[in-house]
Amino acid sequence: DTATEPNEPVTYSEVRRKEKKSKSKNTENAGPSDLVYAQIDIKDKKKTKGK
Repeated sequence: DTATEPNEPVTYSEVRRKEKKSKSKNTENAGPSDLVYAQIDIKDKKKTKGK
């Protein structure tokens, strides 16, 4: 995988997915929300040229 260089810092974004609350008060299905980490590539914006 050559997407990132080994010396570059890696940035992760935390995404929480919560299920919609049901109108019923049944808590049997209650559990922890899903937690997903996604790697984000941050590009240097200083190299772009404007008009």
